[in-house]
Amino acid sequence: SLPFECTGCGKCCKTKGEVYLNNKETHAASELLNLSIHEFKQLYTSRDISLKTTLPTEQSVHNKNHKNRDTDDNNIWTVLKQKKDINDGIQGCVFLDSETNTCSIYEARPLQCSTNPFWPQIMESIDSWNNEVVVKEDDTHTTSVNGCSSPSIWTAESGGCEGMKQIKTIKDKSVQVIGTGKEEDINNEEQGVSIENALDTLEQYNRYKRRFPYQK
Repeated sequence: SLPFECTGCGKCCKTKGEVYLNNKETHAASELLNLSIHEFKQLYTSRDISLKTTLPTEQSVHNKNHKNRDTDDNNIWTVLKQKKDINDGIQGCVFLDSETNTCSIYEARPLQCSTNPFWPQIMESIDSWNNEVVVKEDDTHTTSVNGCSSPSIWTAESGGCEGMKQIKTIKDKSVQVIGTGKEEDINNEEQGVSIENALDTLEQYNRYKRRFPYQK
């Protein structure tokens, strides 16, 4: 398995970047909060994006045909607002609860969030996986292990995930986790996330990413 278990730190929700919701996800989030699409966008989104044009929410919500057009047009995406965390002042997702570090729309969170950290840039290689690993705030042991570079410290600009562990090798049926010296069954979900499930999640993200309004 891949050594990952969410710690609930909330740092992924404060890493610099934008969160996109497609039409279906926008409807799901608004329904969860018992809001109309119009109300949801006024309260929680910064703008709408289509594959051809960009419309600021302040203008689009006053368009009489906006609701119908948004419902019918699957090419329209919504960008969530950000807010400052009351504890550290770092900008984060508007739905991150500063007291509990949890997502207030967790049941309807977008696939961009639910697939993290199994994104292509992280899953590309062992090195790219290891580079995403950051130490926990209370962990002072940041020395290099087995020739691998020391885990970084999280910042909003560089990001990273403290729920991941660095790995040394991936063999046919096992993953060797750095720092433990153990070779763990590649599909043992009690020890992390199975390779099969991780790859399934990666494929979900790739299908989703192909429809993003901004691609590099």
